[in-house]
Amino acid sequence: MPKDWDDMDMYKQRKLMRQHAEERGIDMDQFQEQDRGSQGNFDWDGLEEKVLGSYENDYDYRRSTEAAKLSGREGASELSNGFSNLGEVLKTQDFLRGVHENDLNHTGKFSSANDYGNVTNYLVNNDRSQFQDELHKSFGDYVEENQPEAADTVDQQAKPIEYSPELQAAHSRVSEYEKGTNNSNSVYDKSLNGNDPATTGEGKEQRNNAAQNFADAYKLDLSTNIKRSRV
Repeated sequence: MPKDWDDMDMYKQRKLMRQHAEERGIDMDQFQEQDRGSQGNFDWDGLEEKVLGSYENDYDYRRSTEAAKLSGREGASELSNGFSNLGEVLKTQDFLRGVHENDLNHTGKFSSANDYGNVTNYLVNNDRSQFQDELHKSFGDYVEENQPEAADTVDQQAKPIEYSPELQAAHSRVSEYEKGTNNSNSVYDKSLNGNDPATTGEGKEQRNNAAQNFADAYKLDLSTNIKRSRV
């Protein structure tokens, strides 16, 4: 039992250490010192460090212990965050085995990766559930009382749209143009018989002369280009 670890003699402790090294897939030959081809001393300290490090880096051991402590589960506070000896590992194993048997109602050997994974999942979900319950107890009323009021879409739709001065002027110009297309007296009338300032009134002759001069110049330029292309 874990509580008896410190009371075990060195022989029993090393035997148990070998057993756990094999379960963790650790090659113990790497800790066997060689001296000129003959068998030397065995590095027990190196093996122990390797075994404990394997458990400390195991996700299920770390996450299960953390979740159990956060949820305030009975007995979790006595578990070690890190392992200084194999006795602390055995104590954590007994704790996880208890969850496996008592909470998940599983019987039989507690050893497979699936067994440990199920225990981790249970403890994590239990911790989250308790955390959410605590949040609701502490802040539930506050959140409900401070919910923003729903916007009144009817009132929003009833509000008139306000245009900028620039957009209002553009709308006015478009409106005048649309009216002018059917009005011979409008400044937008394209008819030669209308009163378009561009076709009547003061300066009409000057505008006609300018247009004629532009047309003559264009014809001359066009004629010159045609002659050049024939050369």
